[in-house]
Amino acid sequence: MNSTTWPPAGPGTASAAQLPRARWGEALADFSRRHRGWLLQTWALSPGGMEPTGRDRELAVGLPLRAVELDDHGPRPAIVVRFGDLRGDERGLALQRIDDPRTLAVAHTPSGEVAGLDIVDAAGHETRLRFRVTPPPQTLNGLADAEH
Repeated sequence: MNSTTWPPAGPGTASAAQLPRARWGEALADFSRRHRGWLLQTWALSPGGMEPTGRDRELAVGLPLRAVELDDHGPRPAIVVRFGDLRGDERGLALQRIDDPRTLAVAHTPSGEVAGLDIVDAAGHETRLRFRVTPPPQTLNGLADAEH
């Protein structure tokens, strides 16, 4: 992995606010509504995540977010990230499933905009989602063509 794609704290990330588990479902639904269609970069990081290893990898680059959902119906909860085609075509859909998540944090830019999510599973592996661009919400005006 080259240093231009490696995210020690995520590109432009100043802080991450950990969410209480009781709020995960509500917070993920709100996150999905507010950021549907935003382009993502997603990384899977080994426990510790301070230096890249052979197991660290970039999972997705430039795919639009569809939703991030809490799946707590089975014996072990999971967070499911859906990204890809926004028109509802399942062939263009990619999934990232994080089983047995232990922490969920919302990452912010130095100026306070939401930059993405940090999810750590029971084994200490981290999934890091970052938006390619984090414009202030007041500068956005309209919907992507697929959202009409």
